[in-house]
Amino acid sequence: MYEPSLNERSIEMSTAVQIQNTLSQRTTRHAWRLLVAVLLFIAFTVIGNAQIRVPGNLSGRDRWVRTGLHVENGTLITVTATGRVNVGPRGSFGPEGTTAFSGDRALSFPTDVAPLYGLVIRLTSSATNPEDELREDYAYGASPTICSRASGWVWLAVNDNVTSDNTGEFRVNIVLGSCPVIDTPVRRTRIHVSSDANINQAGAEVYVNERRVGVTDRDGILTLPELPRGSFRQSLAHRRHLPVPVRRRRRPERTRDRQPRVDGARRRDQ
Repeated sequence: MYEPSLNERSIEMSTAVQIQNTLSQRTTRHAWRLLVAVLLFIAFTVIGNAQIRVPGNLSGRDRWVRTGLHVENGTLITVTATGRVNVGPRGSFGPEGTTAFSGDRALSFPTDVAPLYGLVIRLTSSATNPEDELREDYAYGASPTICSRASGWVWLAVNDNVTSDNTGEFRVNIVLGSCPVIDTPVRRTRIHVSSDANINQAGAEVYVNERRVGVTDRDGILTLPELPRGSFRQSLAHRRHLPVPVRRRRRPERTRDRQPRVDGARRRDQ
């Protein structure tokens, strides 16, 4: 029976130690990579997961709570919300809102979404102006998920026309993910025309680059093929035509300059 020599045994032991060290180094590198991946996942989850308070008594432009979240075409916005807001005589509602008071829609609400007195999500092209003309509104009660079709900023508010008598708040959690990117050549431009009192303007003529492109529908909305952003802004800022009531001027009554008669004849100037 063959027995390895002392040198051969030393070589075998040295080779086994090298193999073991190599495996240990590979395992360590794999563990570090896995740890880095986990830390990056946690970091991105924290960045894309924001918890926001939406008080029910904010008014005016301050009613819109800026989340600081920026989305792109293909960003999936998942919203979860809790809490209740008492809106006064109509009662107390959760973030889903209600569609029970259809007659209230004639009042001036901050958005034209169907559920009232609930949470609304707004996407704007402006990072500082929630009333930007380039905006889209979504009701949390209609769907808690939104697939963004363009880049924009996320705002939140309570969909109530009078907030001075409100109490309570919504607590909102937003998680950003991914969804199919919308093919930009088939995108549309949605133009919403409203008055300073946020009343939809039906029949408003819209001009782009000195050219009339259409008239808004009964909800004050005109949908067009995608327009260049610069020309779109210019058209809304300078060429928006709203119906103006025509005031008829009252024609003055013509009266004859009658002179006193003397002896049945008109007195003539000397």
